[in-house]
Amino acid sequence: MKKIALLLIASSLSVGMFGCAMAPVDPGSFSLQQMEVRDGVDIKKLGDRIDLSRKTRGRSQVVILPYEGKKISAADGLQGQLKISITEAGGEIIDRGLSKQLSEEVALIESMGKSKYKGTSLANLAIKTDVTNVAFEKRFSEVRYWKDKEGKSHKTPASCSYKAEVSAVMSFYDVNPLALKKTVTISGAKRSSTETRNSSCPISQAQMDSLIALAGQDAILDEVDKIKNVFSPKGIIDEYRMDEGGKTSIFRTTLSPEIGASPGRKVKIWKDVSYTNQFGKLIKERTVIAEAEVVEAVGGSSDSWILVKKIEHAKKVKLGDTVEVDFKRSWKERMMDGAGRVL
Repeated sequence: MKKIALLLIASSLSVGMFGCAMAPVDPGSFSLQQMEVRDGVDIKKLGDRIDLSRKTRGRSQVVILPYEGKKISAADGLQGQLKISITEAGGEIIDRGLSKQLSEEVALIESMGKSKYKGTSLANLAIKTDVTNVAFEKRFSEVRYWKDKEGKSHKTPASCSYKAEVSAVMSFYDVNPLALKKTVTISGAKRSSTETRNSSCPISQAQMDSLIALAGQDAILDEVDKIKNVFSPKGIIDEYRMDEGGKTSIFRTTLSPEIGASPGRKVKIWKDVSYTNQFGKLIKERTVIAEAEVVEAVGGSSDSWILVKKIEHAKKVKLGDTVEVDFKRSWKERMMDGAGRVL
C-alpha cells in the first residue's frame, strides 16, 4: 500500500509541475530594444567578453580531487553521484594530470593558509570530498503476530534490517587563483531489510559496501541544489526584445539550452557593484536585479532566451549584465525526489 500511495503522489505532482509549461516564444515577433551599459563599462571590452562567453557557454571545467582514506565505498557513492550532478548542471569534468597537482596545492592551503599555485586555463573549479563519518548498524526483529481493527489475525515474519549512514564535507576551490570558494556539509542514509530467522543478521562485505555507497549517493542528492549552484553556468545578456503591448520582455543570453540553461530553468540576473568604503578599501559586491525563466524559442536557438515577468524589473537590466542558472527545486520536486528514493 505504501508503494502505491507514493506512486500516486508522484503522479499527481508531475501533472502539477509540468502541466503548465510556458509556451514557446518567437523572438522575431518581438521588437528589438536599445540597451544601455552600466557606468564605467568599456563597450569594446564588453563585446570581447560576450564573444568569449558565447564560445564557452559559461561551462565550468571541474577537477574532482582523488579521495584518500579507508572509507572507499562511501567515497565511491559520493563521487559517483557528484559526477552525475556536475554533468546535469552543464559542467565538464576534466583531469589532464591536474588532480594530483591540485591535491598537493589544496593541502598547502589547508595547512599553511596559502599556495603559490599560478592557476591553469584548463579548469576553473576543484572539488575535494572528506568523509567525516560512516556508520553501519543491523537489527533483528522477532516474528510478530497481531490483529487489525476488524479482528483479523496477521503475521509479520522475523527479519533483519540494515542501515548505513554517511557524512562528509565538500570543499569547492576556485582554481584561478587557488582559493576556497565554498564548503557544503552533507549527510545521507540508506536502509534495507530481509526476512530471516537468523538473529545474527549476516551480511557480506560487498552488500555492506553497496549500502554505504547508496548512503553516499543519498547525501549528495539531499543537497544537490547547493552543489549544482557552485558550478552553474553563467552568461551575459546581449539583447532585449519586447512585445507590441509592452508587457512581455525577453532577453537573449550567451547561455546555451544544451549546457544547463534548458527551457523551464530559473535564472538570476545580477550586476557587479564596486565602491570604496570609509577605510579606503575597494569593496566588490553582486546585486541581484531580477529573476527570470528560460523559455523555448520557436524554431530552436543555440542561445538561451529568458523571460522577465515584471516589466519594472526588466527595465533595470543593462547590456552586459550577468545571468546565472539557479538550481532550486520546488517543494513538489523535492517530494518527487524523496518518493523516488523511498521506492
